[in-house]
Amino acid sequence: MISKGLRTGILLCGLLLLESPAYANCFEFKTLGTNDTGTFFLGCESQFSGLSYAVNEVIREDSRHSFVKLVTRNKGYMCFIEDGDSECKQQPFGPFLLGVYKSNSGTELELTSFDSYKSWYAKQAMKRFPRSVGGAESTGCFLVQSSDERFVLGLDSNRLPETRSCIIRLEEWK
Repeated sequence: MISKGLRTGILLCGLLLLESPAYANCFEFKTLGTNDTGTFFLGCESQFSGLSYAVNEVIREDSRHSFVKLVTRNKGYMCFIEDGDSECKQQPFGPFLLGVYKSNSGTELELTSFDSYKSWYAKQAMKRFPRSVGGAESTGCFLVQSSDERFVLGLDSNRLPETRSCIIRLEEWK
């Protein structure tokens, strides 16, 4: 188990990274040290208009610790995931930020309810993650690139920690 001090440190680092200017960035590091067989670090962060999101993960041989955040002024959530356990906190007006968010570069991100996933898989798209309806059901989120400048991210309010896999993929596609 991770100590409360380390857990707090990971959360604070994630929050500090989010206060930076608007840009999209993913970075990863793999280290090989004398005290372990390898540790993998992943961080993604971005802002679209008033919407900001981030994913931070530390993966070790025996554990995985993640932080995911998707917020705007009055809606959104933050989750801390330790191996298979998670704890999420919602903003006062709920976890969802449904609507279309535009970046300064013209890229649009539409947040929608996961309930619409079958209709999005029936439509023509440039890319999808996961690639199938069954994969979306298993993952708990979906991401569709409908054009060069438009992305749709579907979120399940009952599986908020799972959105980290779709947020990471969004950063890879942009």
